[in-house]
Amino acid sequence: MQQDALEKTEILFFLTNTPCPRLQKKIKAASKCANTSVIYWLRSNYSFETGLTDLALLLPIKGNFLNSNGIWRIVSFLIFIKNAIPLLFRAKKVKIIFIDYIDVLFFTRLFYRNRNIKLIYEVGDLINLQYGCHSQIVACFSSIEKFLMKKVTTLILPSPFFWSEYYKYIFTGNWMLMENLPEAKVWNNFVKKQCDEEYVVGFIGSIRYLKPLKCLFEAIKVMRSAGHNIRIIFAGTGPDEKELFLLAKDLDFVTFSGAYQYEKDAPRLYGMVDMIYSVYDSSIANVKIALPNRLYEAIICSLPIVVAKGTNLEKYVNAYEIGYAVDYLSIGEHVNVLESQMNNDQKAQAINKSLQKINKAAFMYDKYYDELKHLFSLH
Repeated sequence: MQQDALEKTEILFFLTNTPCPRLQKKIKAASKCANTSVIYWLRSNYSFETGLTDLALLLPIKGNFLNSNGIWRIVSFLIFIKNAIPLLFRAKKVKIIFIDYIDVLFFTRLFYRNRNIKLIYEVGDLINLQYGCHSQIVACFSSIEKFLMKKVTTLILPSPFFWSEYYKYIFTGNWMLMENLPEAKVWNNFVKKQCDEEYVVGFIGSIRYLKPLKCLFEAIKVMRSAGHNIRIIFAGTGPDEKELFLLAKDLDFVTFSGAYQYEKDAPRLYGMVDMIYSVYDSSIANVKIALPNRLYEAIICSLPIVVAKGTNLEKYVNAYEIGYAVDYLSIGEHVNVLESQMNNDQKAQAINKSLQKINKAAFMYDKYYDELKHLFSLH
């Protein structure tokens, strides 16, 4: 049955990661246009539920092997490719291939070099070799990527700064901005948490960047020692998950809810918190220009958000007056933010007023539906 479905596949998603909510939206859109299959690298010990099984054929390739940086990352990728090749040979009717990373871009260009296929390339993050590394290394890497992108039909970026800072220098083809906005229908029944004696900070999404989280933990300790009833909830999984468990093992104010299915669980999770924490390590170049989905979800849920100083995300938050910016290594600035919220001071009241006035319809993914329909059209 699975083999028959794969042989009928017209749109193929070939991914080096488990489909995140950003990619799930694309898969749903594609499944409405043609027979769709998804070949993806299922990382070891990574619990995940996409909710897409009724829409597309999901073909996970388990990665129960070393998949860290350097040579082991290359070895792991080659094992993934080895297991993917038999599946690719079966998908003989593919007309559109959607890829998410430069390594699969390289292999796809090689494997389908003699086929006339529409190639869609979405970049969720810029890595250090693209942005932030030594200039000569970046120049070398970008030259390789520029060559590989010659056959790319459409480039999709979630942040306008990915284009202005990097891709406009190496790509001359068609590109689309598709920010990590939420779909309206997912949030129609969202119920905001009512004020009570317990204040809850929410970290919802991929678990990474431990340095600012350490500061947050110390800040919460300060607040609790002063008599404030405050805690933090983590929802999701990610590369720093194990280290975070160890960091929080003796902290009774930390709760982990684990992996979640976005459409079913995200509104419920956001309805459990009073504030969204989205402080990343701003010493990483990519962090300075990325716009995470938590920004938009905080807006439509009318929740204040905390972000890192020195980022374009800070500029968005300040422009809309919807949250706070902190030095990602400053415990004191984290404490100040929590005190502002707990005391409902002038800053907190201004943020709440801005969140109530903002046009939430402007931050919905629905405006991309027509573009996606055209993107995945087989004609």
